[in-house]
Amino acid sequence: MAAAAEHHGNATSAEERSDAARRQVRRRESPVVMGRKVESLEAEERSLQRTLATATGEYADRTRERLGFVQADLTFLREAIDASGVRKYTNADFKKGDLAQVRGQWRIVRKANAKTLALETGYPWTDNEPYHEVTDRRDATERTASL
Repeated sequence: MAAAAEHHGNATSAEERSDAARRQVRRRESPVVMGRKVESLEAEERSLQRTLATATGEYADRTRERLGFVQADLTFLREAIDASGVRKYTNADFKKGDLAQVRGQWRIVRKANAKTLALETGYPWTDNEPYHEVTDRRDATERTASL
């Protein structure tokens, strides 16, 4: 009986670990998460290029090596995002009054900037969200028709 209880506990634990691993993979493969990683790596790439402009000797060699890894990661992530088939939004897709879905919430667009959307919050300020966070959009005409 004790052995059966132990096996049941092990099976339950293994199932929970398996579920957690699946959730982690789904999250990691999410285009939104990959977009955040691309944004972070692009910032690191710019920093490394600035450092490399003045670096010499062994430090320059290590910086070049790190820059190579960052660029390889960026290439991989960009290809993965393209392969996912998810729509990539830009400022050309939005105008004032449109709706943008960000993190599951529909928000009204106040302004479409070059890299971010200024979204109404219901307060005097706006939230700026990068385009990779946008998962869907609706026209201003659709918004008024649905109200």
